[in-house]
Amino acid sequence: MKTKITSLLTLILVFMMQVSFAQKATKTVTGTVADENGQPLVGASVIVNGTKTGTNTDKSGKFSIAAADGQSLTFSFVGYNKSTVAVTSATSSVQVALTSDNTLDEVIVTSYSTTTRQSFTGTAKVVDAKNIERKNFSNISKGLAGEAAGVTVINSSGQPGTSAAIRIRGIGTVNGSRGPLYVLDGVPFEGNINSINPGDIENTTILKDAAATAIYGSRGANGVVVINTKRGSKTGDAVIELELKSGQNMSLLPRYSTIRNPEQYIGLTWEG
Repeated sequence: MKTKITSLLTLILVFMMQVSFAQKATKTVTGTVADENGQPLVGASVIVNGTKTGTNTDKSGKFSIAAADGQSLTFSFVGYNKSTVAVTSATSSVQVALTSDNTLDEVIVTSYSTTTRQSFTGTAKVVDAKNIERKNFSNISKGLAGEAAGVTVINSSGQPGTSAAIRIRGIGTVNGSRGPLYVLDGVPFEGNINSINPGDIENTTILKDAAATAIYGSRGANGVVVINTKRGSKTGDAVIELELKSGQNMSLLPRYSTIRNPEQYIGLTWEG
């Protein structure tokens, strides 16, 4: 009798374990992760909560992960809010749209360190490339005119190709150099400023006071103009840009009569 009861209990235990395993059987969950505009997010993290199982999205924003019913998936990406989706018996494919996190602080890069806008004690003005592209100029020195307070751009000559003189917060010396220090992609630039293509510039930062220019030593006494060029690391379709500028001159006053042929010249000479 005791042997029969033990066998019955064993069968019941095995049946309960089979039911439990059947309920917790894992399955493959697929889907895509995109931003709020529908653009796929490459490298977004997909993690099964409570486990070490995780994966990343591919270049199309797609993912595939093994999860069981009752578990939940957490989706995260830098600069976006996290999202959690529960896995049910009907879950086989999910589409997740992450919303951007607007609580990120603006970061200012000061040569060898980074800081936030709130904790930055110096004076730095960032001139975006969009503000410069709207102007018609031949070099970056003339394009900075009117973009930052305390920055004076002096055009000493109207000859094409000449660069303008930049004075940041007045003249710092009488007989020495009065121009600012140009830093191109983190390296002090000693060449001609006209050799820099304005179309290659991403943004320009003007450092004005001693707290911002102290890292450059005496060379930054007259201010520093930090120029960052564009890079090809942005994802998306290839774009070809064409810029065309045209002009037209017209005379508002009538021109004087001119001699049109040799015969007219001879006749006027004879009359004279």
